[in-house]
Amino acid sequence: MSNGRVFVLLGQDPDTGAASAVAGVLGVGPGGAHALSWVPYQERDGGWRERVAAAADISEALEHWLEFADGIGWDLLEVADPGTPDLRGDVEATLDELLALGAR
Repeated sequence: MSNGRVFVLLGQDPDTGAASAVAGVLGVGPGGAHALSWVPYQERDGGWRERVAAAADISEALEHWLEFADGIGWDLLEVADPGTPDLRGDVEATLDELLALGAR
């Protein structure tokens, strides 16, 4: 059973010149439910990112990403639901997988 839709929020990576740097993972569920984890850039440690739990006005945040999603500066990628018991688990599992793959 699906908890909702899961999106990877991408920002520009100076190394590639494209929106290929993972900035966060957003889960949107029924009835306005949502979960969000940001991955801010850490200049001091060579570009590794660290998970930060964030609460935001999700409709405003999603509108911002969609408005600027051009594949160069910003982009949005829907991924398969990882099938955890809840939406927060889906978001965290997706982020864990991306970080394990070396997303920066």
